[in-house]
Amino acid sequence: MWCAAHTAQKVPATWSRVSSTKSCARYRTPKIMSLLAEHQQNTERLAAEADRAYLEFLDLVSAEFQELRHLVSRLATADCLISLAAVALLPGYVRPTMIDEARFDVQGARHPVIEQIRDDPCVALMQVLS
Repeated sequence: MWCAAHTAQKVPATWSRVSSTKSCARYRTPKIMSLLAEHQQNTERLAAEADRAYLEFLDLVSAEFQELRHLVSRLATADCLISLAAVALLPGYVRPTMIDEARFDVQGARHPVIEQIRDDPCVALMQVLS
């Protein structure tokens, strides 16, 4: 509660002064003080529980790390191929041709985002990876 400095003597003696200036003072009732202490304890408990849960999560992840890493890698590959297939359906693009060799042959490749943002024509890429 805020009150003018000249009325500070009317504040009950059980109230605690929190801060004051020349013209006014701020007080808290005993009930507010106990609720603030309880709030601080609960905040500390929450932080401790969050730390414990995070460490438990890290233990779970570390136990399955290799499997999760392989899964993420496979999902990234699938995402890339799906994105390429989606662009291949657009006018002016072609679908990839799948072969039984361990080779990635790109001819006349253009980046769809760069083509959208630039006015000048894109130089097509020629690349063979094997």
